[in-house]
Amino acid sequence: MKARYMKTRYMKTKLLILLILQMTTTACGPATDANPLDSAWSMFESGDYAGAKEEFISAIAVDENARIGLAWSAIRLRDNGYADSVLSLTNLEEDDALAAYVLTSWALGQDQIAIDRAGMLLLRNSAYVFSHDATMNSDDLIWVQAASYWSLGNYVQALERVKQLDASFNSTDPSELLIKIESLGAAR
Repeated sequence: MKARYMKTRYMKTKLLILLILQMTTTACGPATDANPLDSAWSMFESGDYAGAKEEFISAIAVDENARIGLAWSAIRLRDNGYADSVLSLTNLEEDDALAAYVLTSWALGQDQIAIDRAGMLLLRNSAYVFSHDATMNSDDLIWVQAASYWSLGNYVQALERVKQLDASFNSTDPSELLIKIESLGAAR
C-alpha cells in the first residue's frame, strides 16, 4: 500500500511540475529575440517591396520607425500618395524619412517642398546614403532639386544643381538643361 501511495505522490508531483512549466511557458509566450523590422527590411533589400510593405504595416504596432520602411516600400511600388500619407505621421528627424519625403514630394509635383526638404537633408548630412540601398544618396537629392527648379522655371538654380553633378556642363539654354537633367536622372 505504501508503494502505491509513493507512486501516486510521485506522479502527482511530476504532473504538477509539468503543469507549472507549461503555464510558465504559455504565459511568457513564444521566445522571440528577432526585431520585427529586420524581416521587413530584409524583404525590402531583396526587392520584395509588396511583402515588405505588409511586414512594415504589422511592425508599426511594435516600432513607430516601421513607418519609414512602409513609406519607402510604397515609393518603390510607385504609390506616392500612400507614401505621403504615411510620412505625414512620421518623425522627419530620421534622414531616411526626410529623403523619402523628398522623393514623394517631387513625385507628387510638390516641387518647392521637394527642394526645401532636400536642402534640409543636405544641410544636415551632405554625404547622405539611404541605409537600405546605397544607390540612393545625396546625388539623388541634388538631382531632385535640379529637376524641381527646372519645373518651377528657375533655370539658374537648376543649372547650379546640375553643375554639382557634372561640373563640365555649362549651357544656360533651358532645353539643353532639361536634356541634361533627364540624362542625369536616367543614370540614377
